[in-house]
Order: sequence, then C-alpha cells, then structure tokens
Amino acid sequence: MRRPSPVEPITRWALFATLSHASLLSCDTAFAGLRDDPPRPADGLKPAASEARKSDGEKQRVLVTAPPKQGSTPLLVEVEYASCDKHDVATTPPGPRRRFLEDWDIGVVAGGATTGGAMLAPGADVGLRVGYAMTPLTHADLSLTYGRRSFGAASGFVGAFDSPYEITADVSIRYAITHDGRPIGFSPLLGIQCSNLGWDYRHPILADDGSGPRSVHDDVLVSYSPYAGVAARLIDSPRLRLDWVIKAGAHIYDARTFEGFTNDSFRPTAFVQVQIETHLPF
Repeated sequence: MRRPSPVEPITRWALFATLSHASLLSCDTAFAGLRDDPPRPADGLKPAASEARKSDGEKQRVLVTAPPKQGSTPLLVEVEYASCDKHDVATTPPGPRRRFLEDWDIGVVAGGATTGGAMLAPGADVGLRVGYAMTPLTHADLSLTYGRRSFGAASGFVGAFDSPYEITADVSIRYAITHDGRPIGFSPLLGIQCSNLGWDYRHPILADDGSGPRSVHDDVLVSYSPYAGVAARLIDSPRLRLDWVIKAGAHIYDARTFEGFTNDSFRPTAFVQVQIETHLPF
C-alpha cells in the first residue's frame, strides 16, 4: 500500500484563488476612475487648456481637481517549496526534452493608426512583441508600442498641450483558419489595448484637490480599447514569419486624468490600425 506523502503541495485551486484575488484587486484599481465620483466637482481639461496658455507672468486661477491617482499595490505571491519523498517519485521514463522557450517567439511591430473624431490626428507606432503558440492553430501575443501624437485643430488643445504621445499595451489571441487540415495563413483575432495618452502643459497649471495648491506640468489620460481584426501571413519560414494585421475597435477613455481633471473632451470613438509584425521563433 502506498503511504501518504508528508508533503502537502499547494493545490491548483488555492493558486487559482490567489491569482484571481490579485487580479480583482488590479482591475478594481484600474477602473476606479471610471466608477468613483470625486468628493466635489472637479474642473475639466478645457479649463486646464485655458490656464496652460497663460504665461507665468499672467494671472492664474487655481483649478479644482480630484486627488491624483495612486500606483497600484505591488502583487506578491508567496510559494512554499518542499522536497518530494523519494518513494513518491514516478518511475516512468522521462519524455523527449523540450527546447528552451519552445513555442515562444519575439519580434517587432510597427504601423499606423487613425482615430475617429477631431481630437487626435493619425499617428504611427513602433514597439516590441512576444508571442506564444498555445496550440498549433492558436497564438497569443503581447506587445508594447510607443507613438508620437498630435491634437487636431478642432480639439481646442493646440497651443496649450505640448508633445502628446501614447504608450499602448496590447493583448490578443488569434486562430488560424485551415483548409483540408492545413493552415491557409489567414487568422481572425480578438484583443484589448490599454493606452496612456500623455502630454505637457505649455505653462504650469495651479490645481487644488483640497490638500493645498500644487503646480501641474504634465498629465496622462488612460483609455481601454477592445477590438477585432485579421492577420495575414506574408512570409512563413522556420527562421522568420511576417504578418500583416488590421485591427478595428473603440477607444473608451477614463473619466478623469491622472492629475484629477475631469475628462470633458475625449468621448468613446472608433479607431483603425494597420501593422506589420515580425515573428522570430526561439
């Protein structure tokens, strides 16, 4: 009779519960700005733009804001390691050895993006990506891109907000379409983006969230963007794969900026991206 092991391993359900709890905490922090109302009415981006046009020598008024957003709490997961009883070690011979980082690939991503409405002009992005083949037909990708942006003439921010930029984290999953059991190089995909649209105020703004006046020099507005798209394989070789990707979705902007100004200008709007991806398998 096999005697019970003295080691109590961490069960899958316990680990799943820990990660689920941590994910809920992270989501609660990320979407706090979408559901929490400031304790008192806060000024919006339009008054901020008006104050940003004034030089230091001109009279400035103190704008009311919500408290600045705080960083999320670091996630710490403790795992207990224990040695296995020698009597419990399986005697089954090991299978074939897998290559280091097998099924993973890295590469670059670059392309252009256009957004509906009059707030932002079309821009270009470039960045890095990493992918994982979950199954022979299913592929998951994570990319991080950076792009310079410019405000449209009708936005009301030209001459007030300088050096706009956008940093985007993109997560997607695609599934290859097959014919007679073989992929045909065409894959529909679904994904979501989380973007930080940032800018500098041409002149510092005086703001007060109830704890005293402060000088604001720059700001960031977060957006969440679900999308759908297609990917077409242009080059497919053991050492290099090249994909052409089209994405279409909607930008949903946060209710207030990082510095606490009410978002009174950026409304939900559609966007289209056309990108080129390189895949370099390990």
